[in-house]
Amino acid sequence: MAIYVVMQPVDAGDAAEKAVLVRDGVHGLAFILPVVWLLLHRLWIEAAAAFALMLAAGALMSQVGGHPLLGSAMSLLIALYFGLEAPALWLNSLRRRGYVFWGTVEGADLAEAELRFAAASESESDLGVSAVGTLPDQEKLPTGPSARSSIRHSVGLVSYPWGK
Repeated sequence: MAIYVVMQPVDAGDAAEKAVLVRDGVHGLAFILPVVWLLLHRLWIEAAAAFALMLAAGALMSQVGGHPLLGSAMSLLIALYFGLEAPALWLNSLRRRGYVFWGTVEGADLAEAELRFAAASESESDLGVSAVGTLPDQEKLPTGPSARSSIRHSVGLVSYPWGK
């Protein structure tokens, strides 16, 4: 079973319909073709950074006496980084676009996770409970050197403190 992080827009009328489910884990396409995956998910700045890093790896391979192992190792590390950090980059992009963390759901695939999310959000609306209203504001999150000890939830190198 995969875990999906659910992000909802705050100001949308029917936020449950516009929710985005992001699978937490390694994304294979982001590992194989990082720039393409980033462009498919509208992560323009991250795609430009990945492209620049890959160009630098190619330049390093040709400048260091043509040693292919060094450039290949750097390219592999870049691909590994983007394959592992793809969900965190996508979640941070959604947060910048005005989405908030709703919760997490499990599912064998995206369709099952969407069904579980729909059932959970429907039961919340029947009870008159809003999961979005219970989230901490981004401005209230701790900052500074002591913030690391209070932020326990993270995915890889880019953390999202409101995660579960």
